[in-house]
Amino acid sequence: MLMTKFFSAAYDSPPTRVQVSPGDGRSTRARTPLKLAYLIMTHQQPTHLARLIRALDQDNSAFFIHIDAKVPLAPFTAVALQSDNLLFLPHRVEVHWGTVSVVQAALQLIYTAMASGHPFTYYILLSGSDYPIKDKQAISVHFQDSQRQYIRIDRPLTRAGDDRHAYRLQNLPQGKYFGHLTPYHGSMYWSLTTDCIRFILDFVHDNPGYLELHQHIFAPDEVFFHTLVKHSPFAAAVTHDFANGIYPDHTHHGTHFIDWAGLRTRNYLTLDERDFADLLASEALFARKFDEHTSRKLLDLLDAHVHGW
Repeated sequence: MLMTKFFSAAYDSPPTRVQVSPGDGRSTRARTPLKLAYLIMTHQQPTHLARLIRALDQDNSAFFIHIDAKVPLAPFTAVALQSDNLLFLPHRVEVHWGTVSVVQAALQLIYTAMASGHPFTYYILLSGSDYPIKDKQAISVHFQDSQRQYIRIDRPLTRAGDDRHAYRLQNLPQGKYFGHLTPYHGSMYWSLTTDCIRFILDFVHDNPGYLELHQHIFAPDEVFFHTLVKHSPFAAAVTHDFANGIYPDHTHHGTHFIDWAGLRTRNYLTLDERDFADLLASEALFARKFDEHTSRKLLDLLDAHVHGW
């Protein structure tokens, strides 16, 4: 495990309640020095993880990395950049796709980053199959001048028979629902301000049954955070809110380029060199998915034309 002077603590349980004042949906911060917390979840491609970190590493960035407990940690720590702003979480979750374990791993990353004591401006959730399609200086400028919540919220969820997404809620036990909250569904990956993250932690701390409820939801990582942000003082600052029923056919999800629209029929979501022009034209900061073999030529193009290597 890498744990160096940058970090003062690592939590394996929720911190005590933190306070955030309601406002107009924007962060309360003034123009202060930018600090970015990259929260990375992965289970494969150690070499690509090292490449991802290198592409994003700068003085204002810190990396909190959760490696699925089902796989050995050593291959990742062996190749990752050795620096004082990098932490592999010591307490790991065994992650299973479509289950609440994905949310638990994401929360573990948030708790650990919050416990580090550093005044992060944004918390940015990434997977180990992501890669930046803007250079790190452009990413810093983007977040420095922003007070938005970068998350895609597509729709409210119901258990009505004519709701084609109702299957996500079909395993809820009788009598269990979201209380006064309408559940919302969207894309997993997000970039949220510190104030918004604190709001989420406050809610989870004060409502322990909320996390338990998501044990009965299919793919709760696409519901858990979205529902809370939509019902928060920060809802007006969401960048991609299509919950009014209008779903544009594009690839922009918060800060991510992801082709869930099916524009690329080849190799499902995995990107290759044929996607280079589309990535350069995108307003997104990151893209997925990258395979270190299939996407090798594309990664080399991005490094040469975007990252200057």
